[in-house]
Amino acid sequence: NLLNMETKFLLILIPILLLCYQVSFSQITHVKGVKGIELNYAHTQEAQGVSFGYSSFLSEKSYLKGELLYDWGTDEDRNKDFSSITADFGGAYTLTNIDDYVYINAIGGATFSIEQVKEAEAYGTDSDFNFGVFAGTEIEGYISPKIALLLNANYRYRVKEEFGRTRWYLKFGIKLNL
Repeated sequence: NLLNMETKFLLILIPILLLCYQVSFSQITHVKGVKGIELNYAHTQEAQGVSFGYSSFLSEKSYLKGELLYDWGTDEDRNKDFSSITADFGGAYTLTNIDDYVYINAIGGATFSIEQVKEAEAYGTDSDFNFGVFAGTEIEGYISPKIALLLNANYRYRVKEEFGRTRWYLKFGIKLNL
């Protein structure tokens, strides 16, 4: 009857270990002081790009975030190739979470960019500094206590019009909590 005793032990031990894992999991994902780095692939209506970000949690529901984005593409209206380097500074607030695995966050902040075109005569300039604001949603899906898959959709309004005032971004990435 030893096998029966081992089976009972495992039936008790496995749920306890899963509960401990769940408790430890939720305690290190969205907690004040947790820092994170992320890498994303970005897509807009006219471009694609890559970004690197850094976040720092202020509380279980809010964090600050900085991000550098390099994107490139073709302006379809003018048929001109362009590239840009963008720096975003903002914050996020968790609207809801599902079992401490999936977090849905509202994001927003300031955006600053330098954009360049390969054939400048269509624009009257070869590069320009632009700035504005962005707002959107970010979804984090944790696959381990320290690793999350990201989906981010945001809309940008920029002050200058030379390279377009508005732009949508859709980003997919991975985040590592440090």
